[in-house]
Amino acid sequence: QLLRSGAHPDVLNAINMFEEAIAIDPDFVLPYTGLCMCYTFMGAWGLMDQQESNSKSEACARKALEIDPSHPTALLVHAMSIFWISNWNLDTYAEALTKALKTAPGSAEVRLYYGVFRLIEGKVEKALSEILLAKKLDPLNSVILTRLGYTYLCVKEFELAREQFREAHALVKMDMYYQFMITWSYLLEEKYELAEAELQKIEEGKDGYHLKRGTAGYLHARLGRREEALQMVDEISSLDKEGKMRFSHLNLSLIYSGLDQREQMYSHLEKAFNEKAITLMFLQADPFWENYWKEARFKAIVDKAFHRKTTKK
Repeated sequence: QLLRSGAHPDVLNAINMFEEAIAIDPDFVLPYTGLCMCYTFMGAWGLMDQQESNSKSEACARKALEIDPSHPTALLVHAMSIFWISNWNLDTYAEALTKALKTAPGSAEVRLYYGVFRLIEGKVEKALSEILLAKKLDPLNSVILTRLGYTYLCVKEFELAREQFREAHALVKMDMYYQFMITWSYLLEEKYELAEAELQKIEEGKDGYHLKRGTAGYLHARLGRREEALQMVDEISSLDKEGKMRFSHLNLSLIYSGLDQREQMYSHLEKAFNEKAITLMFLQADPFWENYWKEARFKAIVDKAFHRKTTKK
């Protein structure tokens, strides 16, 4: 439950609890799977050096499989660990995840992450089916509800998406995530004034996605405030030079997309994959990028990012 809330102190508390559980019973599989998820989360969100995160998550996943090679959660965290260690290689992730699915087709967690995998592939309808099944199996799981909400965004069911986000937020307070997803829902719906009002509610120090400036710049552009959008470009560039800006290239790609400057957008999007922002995983599913999906340069960026020779549809 602590891990589901996603706040940094909560994850550290969860790590301490899992380590205490291991001290009590070193042959119990679940504390190792929990630790693996914590370390994966820490690396993915930039709260721990990625190499250290990979090393620790891999060790925990290996130990879990050593204790119980057929345990569904052990197989699942092993797949998640592989995805990050392989630098987002979708083929190796699919192989490991499929093994978990065959072993435990009735596991809500396995169904959820298989749905997320489908979302990464850009197969949104298949993703929706999997995540709806996960919700049926575990209707009060806030993580499933948030992922279902995002998947509804990807199929442009905006009100259904907001309903899921509200339901999840009522179960476990996730202020930043909730606020950003509500913002994003209005942005995708092209209700830019509403999106801007919601974005302003996110406190600067609690911007876990580190996308507030880029999103604000995009909204400036779409609302006809070109000079403000360009000022945001300058601000992001200055912060990046000072080492105070994470995901600067992704933020800049959002703004240049809003300004309809394709060359600059592509230039920063290519560089953004070195930053490994989680939101980039869903480039093939999120309607924000829909106008680029059929373009050869976009497809080439996606194939390179996920280590694929050809884009699979």
